[in-house]
Amino acid sequence: MSTVDETDVAKCPKCGAPVRDWRPYGRCASCKEPFPAALDAQMEALNYGSGPGVAVPRSAQRGAGSPVLHRYRDAYRAGAALVVLGNAIKIVGAVLAGIIVLGSLSSGNSPFGGGAVVAGIFLAAIVGVLFWVCGVMVAAQGQILEATLDTAVASSHFLTDPERAEAMGLPRGVTDRSSA
Repeated sequence: MSTVDETDVAKCPKCGAPVRDWRPYGRCASCKEPFPAALDAQMEALNYGSGPGVAVPRSAQRGAGSPVLHRYRDAYRAGAALVVLGNAIKIVGAVLAGIIVLGSLSSGNSPFGGGAVVAGIFLAAIVGVLFWVCGVMVAAQGQILEATLDTAVASSHFLTDPERAEAMGLPRGVTDRSSA
């Protein structure tokens, strides 16, 4: 048998079928023949691992250190931060509107009396509505980003199902199809 190189590494030496999960089983899924001992040594020498797909170099395998997974996680964090920021803007607007209303009510005994109260309530309503609209728009941008990321992650060819679940923040058991 010749030396296994990157073009041959994902094929069974007996039948030529793609080698999937070579390490845990030690047998070809197509011809059921055991892999020669030399294959394991050669794959180790080439620093190949195993996974749910065709065997790939460990350097290319995804996981906690995957740049693609990091990129998606960072983008999800940005989306979540926008949602939190939008909600914070709405809360700040409500607090400011409340302070303005309280300030105008406390000035009810002033010489301007009822006019100050009405003007204060009107100003509070304007401030509250403006902050609420801005907060909704910012939070909506975060939700849109997260929805777009869900589509990108779900259709990514660079991630496995467990990595997709991890990127989306879903529990690990979601990818178990045996329980369905």
